[in-house]
Amino acid sequence: MKIKKFLSELLGTFLLVFLGTTAYALLGSTGLGSTYSTVAGIIGIAVVFGLAMTFVYYMFSSISGAHVNPAVSVAMYFNGAISLVEMILYIVAQLLGALLASGLLLGILKCIPSVSIITLGVGQTGYSSLSMISLDIKGAILIEAVLTFVFVLVYLHVVNDERLEKLSGLLIGGALTLVTILGIPFTGASINPARSFGPAVIMKILGKGTALNQLWVFLLSPLIGALVAYIVYKLLKGEKIA
Repeated sequence: MKIKKFLSELLGTFLLVFLGTTAYALLGSTGLGSTYSTVAGIIGIAVVFGLAMTFVYYMFSSISGAHVNPAVSVAMYFNGAISLVEMILYIVAQLLGALLASGLLLGILKCIPSVSIITLGVGQTGYSSLSMISLDIKGAILIEAVLTFVFVLVYLHVVNDERLEKLSGLLIGGALTLVTILGIPFTGASINPARSFGPAVIMKILGKGTALNQLWVFLLSPLIGALVAYIVYKLLKGEKIA
C-alpha cells in the first residue's frame, strides 16, 4: 500500500510541476510567448497550475490524498491523516517527482533551436533579482508563508468536510489558482517546496545557482504557513492541537 501512495505522490507532483512550469516557459515575462501581456501571462500560468491541481486531485486523492506538496503533507501529518513514515515517504516522492518534471522540461526546451534556457528558465522561484518586482528576502518569506497558509487552510477544510467531497478538486484547484496569481509577481509563486526544488536543482546543473541558493526560503516559508494553517484550522474546529 505504501508503494502505491509513494507512486501516487510522485506522479501527481510530476504532473503538477511539469504542467505548471511549462506554462512559465510559454507565458512568463521572458518566455517563448512573451508577446503576451504580463497580466495575461500571470493569469495563464495560474490557471494551468490550478487546473493541473484539480486533475491531479481527482486522479490520486483516493490513493494518497493527492497532497503533491510537502507543506500539505506536514499539515496532514499533524492533523493525524498520515503517519510520520508516510509523511517522509510522501515528501521524498514529491521532491523526486518535481525533479523529474523539471528535467523533462529542460529536455524539451533543449529541442527548440535558438532558445537560451538560462534566460528562459524552467519556472524557478526566487526573490531579489529573481522577483518581477525585486522583492527582498523578508518580503519573500512573508508572502510565501501567507499564501501557503491560505492554500493549506482551504485544503484542510475541504478534505475534512464530506459535504464538499464532489467539489473538493475544484475548490483546491481554485485556491491554488488564486494564490498563484497573487504570488507570481512577488516570488514566482512557490506555495510548495517541491515546486521550487525541481527547477532550482536544474538551474544549478545549468550553472545558475541563484535559485538553489535561495531555495531555503521556499522550503521553510511554506512549512511555516502550513503549520499556522493547521493551528488555525484546529482552533476554528474547536479541536485539540497535536
